Amino acid sequence: MKKILCISVALTFLVGLSAFAGGGQEKKDQGAAAKTPVELTIWQGDWWNEKAPLYKAAFEKANPDTR
Repeated sequence: MKKILCISVALTFLVGLSAFAGGGQEKKDQGAAAKTPVELTIWQGDWWNEKAPLYKAAFEKANPDTR
C-alpha cells in the first residue's frame, strides 16, 4: 500500500512540475504573437445589445492587440 501511495505522489508531483515548466514556452513566442492581433468572438443574449458596444470599446482600449 505504501508503494502505491509513493508512486501516486511522485506521479502527481511530476505532472504538476511539467505544467509549470511548459509555461516558459509562451514567453519565447510573444514577439511573434504581438505582431498579429488576437480576435475574440463572443456570443451574447439580446439583453446585452445596448451595452455591448460600450464594453467592446472599453475592452479594445485596454487591450490594443485584441479585436
